[in-house]
Amino acid sequence: MNEIKPYYSGKHHLYGYKVEVSVLPNGLAINCTDHTGGSTHDAAIFKDNVAFHARAMRKQEDDRGLRDEGRLHEVYPKDWAPLSLEDACYNDKLARDRVIVENFFGRLKTLWGICSDKWRFDEASYDLYFRACVALTNVHVRLRPLRGDDGKDYSKYDARLCEIGTELLEKQKKKRKRYQANRAARLCTAYRRRTSYYSSVSVRSEDVDSDAETRL
Repeated sequence: MNEIKPYYSGKHHLYGYKVEVSVLPNGLAINCTDHTGGSTHDAAIFKDNVAFHARAMRKQEDDRGLRDEGRLHEVYPKDWAPLSLEDACYNDKLARDRVIVENFFGRLKTLWGICSDKWRFDEASYDLYFRACVALTNVHVRLRPLRGDDGKDYSKYDARLCEIGTELLEKQKKKRKRYQANRAARLCTAYRRRTSYYSSVSVRSEDVDSDAETRL
């Protein structure tokens, strides 16, 4: 039992693997970590892959001279940063870019069944097949860029996993309740049998004592 505990995901209530994939704004994956157990926290995977993130997020020379002189505070002393239509459109576009990873995973799981279904092979070969699927998904994204529907597909898949895990939990709870009820019934029956046995033994001993007194 202790061997499979590291693979248990508390979010989905299922046993599985977890992989971190880094995706560019254009929808192409540029990094894929080795798989780990489902119980591993996302932050722990990020820290183990911090060398890649440090290289990818390295600032350019032009980025080092950005200054904030606080001029907006002089223009809006009591009303901080009211958004224009252009600013709202920019934020909406930025929000879409931030879910690009979910869109990529949606495309990945739609194309390849081994990434969306139960893994039925040995664990040692998982990284090889998963990376191959990621590479082939990159080719597919080049031919057909990611869309919002891919993110919806991923959300449906994630919700399906949560639903399956919840159903399994409910089945386990019902199974435990049936076991507890059956065990209580067995103990009650054994207690009644033992009580009736001792009662009959005591009655027989009283009969023997009364017969002995009568003979005397």
